[in-house]
Amino acid sequence: MKKIITLSFAVLTALSIAGCSGSSNSKTNSKPKTEAVKPKPKYYFDGKTANIRDLKITITKVKFFRKAQPKGKNQIAFEYIVNNKSKKKIDVTTAWLAVFNAYQDNKNTDGKLEVGPTPMNYAGKLLDNQNKTIKKGGKLQGVISYSLDSNKIPVTLKATKGVSGAKIGQKDYKLGKFKTQNNKLGVN
Repeated sequence: MKKIITLSFAVLTALSIAGCSGSSNSKTNSKPKTEAVKPKPKYYFDGKTANIRDLKITITKVKFFRKAQPKGKNQIAFEYIVNNKSKKKIDVTTAWLAVFNAYQDNKNTDGKLEVGPTPMNYAGKLLDNQNKTIKKGGKLQGVISYSLDSNKIPVTLKATKGVSGAKIGQKDYKLGKFKTQNNKLGVN
């Protein structure tokens, strides 16, 4: 009698487990799981592209240059493309400065880096584009450099929604191999 009760209990348990798994499978088969994809925010900086109301800036290259003069500083240079999404008069330099600031951490100040002279490696097209106005829907390539306070501390690039707007993102850049600046005009 004890064997019959134990066997009956085992059969009932097996059936109830099978019933549970069958019901969960039918739910899974009837409604496939989909993960919600979050849309990008209206204003953002994802480490490569900054998007705000009037413009979009895409960083295409980051380079490091040795100081050009004995008393000068090494530099980080950002090559980028600006897309004008508005009817406003926008040039590549003003667009960059409205969105980005570069920093190097230090113990005494906020570490904000100064915009430096553009390395002579960019003499020509990129340098000539600096003050050209971009039409609505147009895009233009530019370059900007910052004078480094340290040759070891990473540079943090912070993006905002315009000159005094809210922060929309940031990215750290480890310093790479420093290249020598060209001393001749017209070399790209």
